[in-house]
Amino acid sequence: MAEYRELEKLKKEADSGKADSCYELGEYYYEQKDYETAFYWYQKTTECINPNPTAFFNIGCAYQFGEGVPRDLAEAFRYYEYAAKYNLPQALFNLAFFYENGFIAARDCEKAEEYCRRATHEINRMTTKLHRIEEKEKQEKSIFSSVETDLRRMREKMDDQGRDIKECRKLAETHSLLAGQIKKFQEQERELNQRCIRNEGENAQLREQHRQDMRTIQSLQKDKNSANELLAAQRNDIQDLQKRNESFLNQSHFFQMQCENLKQMLHEAEKRAGHSLKVTGILKWIIFGETVVLTACAGIMIFLLLSF
Repeated sequence: MAEYRELEKLKKEADSGKADSCYELGEYYYEQKDYETAFYWYQKTTECINPNPTAFFNIGCAYQFGEGVPRDLAEAFRYYEYAAKYNLPQALFNLAFFYENGFIAARDCEKAEEYCRRATHEINRMTTKLHRIEEKEKQEKSIFSSVETDLRRMREKMDDQGRDIKECRKLAETHSLLAGQIKKFQEQERELNQRCIRNEGENAQLREQHRQDMRTIQSLQKDKNSANELLAAQRNDIQDLQKRNESFLNQSHFFQMQCENLKQMLHEAEKRAGHSLKVTGILKWIIFGETVVLTACAGIMIFLLLSF
């Protein structure tokens, strides 16, 4: 009953796309000699996001030996190549066998040697890793043995002194307190690490905001410089217009003086020579026209100055 519940749990996990559960189901049905169902779950494993590389090798074996599917060496070769991408030693050896004997692919001893060399390298790497793990286990066992020896000696001393039970209880309580404190320290350390990560993110955002602000300030500074240059140019233009206005006013004053002189001369001429009223009217209209023109020009210059 427990095995059935475990199997149903694996199926639910496999249906949700969990690669390890699919692979375990394949192994379970393969041990039960149900090769077709085993092949199905191996195939499902390869369709998951993080497939188990051994599933590719198992599918290749199924095609090579006709377990659960019709025998097909081409498909076996293809799945062995998939498994070889994960440096699976058994898949590398099988590909070397295919190339050495000319199965599916053309006979190529160099490739066969290369795959054998890769497989050997991978096995050596795994063997070295296992040796390191064994050495580590030996060291841990030695440490544990030393600790056990120390504990035995302590117990003997405590038995001799008649305080073994009380001392053990004290040590247990101390150990429990230390374990609780260590757990709290670990939680505090995790919280501090999370705060550091958040602070780093916030600092990065602040640095980016600072860079953007600096770019904005530089752009505003450029706009300010352009505005200052434009203002300086407008001031120069105003100064030029003022100079022109002064010149124009001088000329206008000169023309007004000329008009006054002409009026006086005309008046004297009328008295002395007694010219006809027609000639006098024409000269008056000429003088009036000059006065109107001068006045209009002065108004235009004043309007231009006010517009700036």
